[in-house]
Amino acid sequence: MVHLPDELLLYILQSLPSLSDYTHKADFEDYKQMSNTLANICQASRVLRNLAEPLLYRAYIEDGNDCDRRRGGSQDVCRTTTRLQSFLKTLIHRPDLAAKVEYLRLADLPGRLEDSPPNIEIGKMFAQASDDVPAIEDTSDWTGKQTQQSHVFRTNWRRHLQDDSETEGAEVALLLTLVPSLKTLDLGASERNTGLCVQGLFRDIVRTDKWKLDLTSEHREVLVFNSQGVNASSRLHVLTSLKTITLSAEEEALENWHFITLLAAIPSLDTLSVNGEVEPFRPNVSRRWPFDHIQSLSFKGCTLSNLDLRSVVTSCRSLQSLRIKFSAHKEDMNINLETLLSYLHDSSETLQELQLFKPSGYPATIITPDAFDLRPFTQLKVLEINFYFLFDPSSDTEPSFTNLLPTSLEDIYFRMGDNRFSKHLRVLSEEYESFPNLNIVDIGVDDMPNIQAMDREEVDWKLALNDCAKALRKAGIDCNVPIEGTRFNLSCGDD
Repeated sequence: MVHLPDELLLYILQSLPSLSDYTHKADFEDYKQMSNTLANICQASRVLRNLAEPLLYRAYIEDGNDCDRRRGGSQDVCRTTTRLQSFLKTLIHRPDLAAKVEYLRLADLPGRLEDSPPNIEIGKMFAQASDDVPAIEDTSDWTGKQTQQSHVFRTNWRRHLQDDSETEGAEVALLLTLVPSLKTLDLGASERNTGLCVQGLFRDIVRTDKWKLDLTSEHREVLVFNSQGVNASSRLHVLTSLKTITLSAEEEALENWHFITLLAAIPSLDTLSVNGEVEPFRPNVSRRWPFDHIQSLSFKGCTLSNLDLRSVVTSCRSLQSLRIKFSAHKEDMNINLETLLSYLHDSSETLQELQLFKPSGYPATIITPDAFDLRPFTQLKVLEINFYFLFDPSSDTEPSFTNLLPTSLEDIYFRMGDNRFSKHLRVLSEEYESFPNLNIVDIGVDDMPNIQAMDREEVDWKLALNDCAKALRKAGIDCNVPIEGTRFNLSCGDD
């Protein structure tokens, strides 16, 4: 048998898809298959195990629909060790593998099997591991003593790990202290999923007693963050490499705005995403958050007020990406997009991606400006926006894209188009040459009736879609006409 050099074997293994690339819920089956493949390779030989293990432990994903794996395996129905507990045991005994973990997705963690007693051996091991995490010293009075808040948290954390019947949140907190190279954390943010132990851990790291509120000259509350509190994460070697946090939760599941600010204040963080029917920032007052380091913000389905947007957007001085998908199920929202543009003024020279999308649903009050002028955003490359945010369909003014959009745009995704925008598409089919970098134009349509049921306006809309798509494709621009809420594209512009 020919023995290949280790370098060549490693090259072959590294050509496999990385487990850290499976970032979407729909990718879970692919993640499962690839992790099983790497696990099988580890059993082939000692050499292959040494090469494949770091790749296998690069990512860890929990999924709510995979009960067998989450319980630790389907072979032994009496087994009380969950998959997360097995993963933690390995990381405790193998810090070299713990240092390879870059991506965690933890949501809907399972409870212990009914009538299943705590695993005493594992509980003792995890409790000892939590004891090994250095406590933050109280530097406020230079006594070097542990704060009372930290002592209470650690006592409860140890108890949850050792003998509590619901240990998942405490185990997640322990996991976060064991992975120094973690870059991406996708965390289910409900109390049920992560528990008070995770929130307590972040309070212990970031030290809320190091925060204070001041007032600006505009009488805005400013959250001042003491540098000693920020550096606590560096002293602990906890989450010092973290770049991206995604929080997902259902209605009222996020504990409060305080939890998010604890997470977002981590100095290395540059991307914060919050998904779900939640009000992430409360109380509803205008504040300056410690978000100067945040470059990318995403809110999907959240309930946001004008004050929320003002607080968070103006706290990010050099935003590169802002993605807001407004809730389709909230009719009490009142958003003024004109003021939002003014809030983004400080990021006008850095913003490269902007999404402002409201799917069909309850008629929330979203006030649009007379002229949604994005030309000051000279670095903007990607724009996703509702048609009626950009243009007032009832206006008699001749529409013009060149009077509103910067020439730097490369990808444009228009959403929720309907037959009120036929003339706008005809203008686009003439003005696209003013955007020399344009690569993609998607024209999302809210609905398209059967040809037999079309009235005159709908026929005109269909013709405008067809002519515009044809002109763009002829110029080498990728143009699709997706039907909103489906996976289908409308056939337009094909010869």
